[in-house]
Amino acid sequence: MQSHWREVVFPLGRDVLILVGLVLTFMLSATAALYVSMRRPVVIVPDLVGQRLTQAEETAQRAGFEALEVKSRVYHETAPINTIVEQWPRAGMPVRQGQPLRVSVSLGPAHPSSKPPQ
Repeated sequence: MQSHWREVVFPLGRDVLILVGLVLTFMLSATAALYVSMRRPVVIVPDLVGQRLTQAEETAQRAGFEALEVKSRVYHETAPINTIVEQWPRAGMPVRQGQPLRVSVSLGPAHPSSKPPQ
C-alpha cells in the first residue's frame, strides 16, 4: 500500500517543486532587471530634427544616449539628404539613460521617376 502512495505523491511533488522553482526564478530575474533599469539616470531627449545625421549622433552622445538608431529613410520635399526629419522619443521627454533614440532620415526630395503613377 505504501509503494502505491509513493508512486502517486512523489511524481506530483516533483512537478510542483519544478513549477515553484521556475516561478521563483522568473520573479527573481524580473525583480533584478527592474532594479537595474530603475537605477539608470534620467536624461532629457535633445531636439535632433533638422540636424545632419553625424551632428545628431554627436548631440545624442553628449545627452547620454549610447547610440542613435535610424529606423527609416524617407523622401522629404524640404529636408536635405541625411537630415533628421522625425525622432522618437520626442524632444524634451525625460527617459532613462540607455533607452534607444530612433530617427527617420531624409533621402531628399523624391525624383519624378520614384513617384507612383497617378
